[in-house]
Amino acid sequence: MPNAGPPGVAPRVGLRGIIDAVVEDPEVGLIPVEHKPLRRAGGVPYDSERVQVAAEALLLEEVHALSPRPYGVVVLGTVSHRVALTSALRDEVRRRIAAIRKFRPTAAPNRSHAQVGRCRACGMRPHCDQAL
Repeated sequence: MPNAGPPGVAPRVGLRGIIDAVVEDPEVGLIPVEHKPLRRAGGVPYDSERVQVAAEALLLEEVHALSPRPYGVVVLGTVSHRVALTSALRDEVRRRIAAIRKFRPTAAPNRSHAQVGRCRACGMRPHCDQAL
């Protein structure tokens, strides 16, 4: 699974984070991929997973100055599902970002655990000033 690299920051959209993977579609360019390795391959992406890959697309688009991506991919187990990144889905991402910001404190939260193993496995560890 190719990693998207360091965390992306998209201030215009109000997002920051790491995309599980980014793949190149020869017809449309970079596409975000969200991996859910523990999910059953026979299922379909949950709404939350569809919103997550859409948020990753918004992040990817802003960080790399790309036009809107037509789709993202959610991989459940070993089965890939293409998720159409419709304007309605993009609007849902923006609504959720606004709802989170409404209740989010202005300061960054402190680490919420004391588990060394969890901390060592965290994808944000290289960028965290509270790593154990």
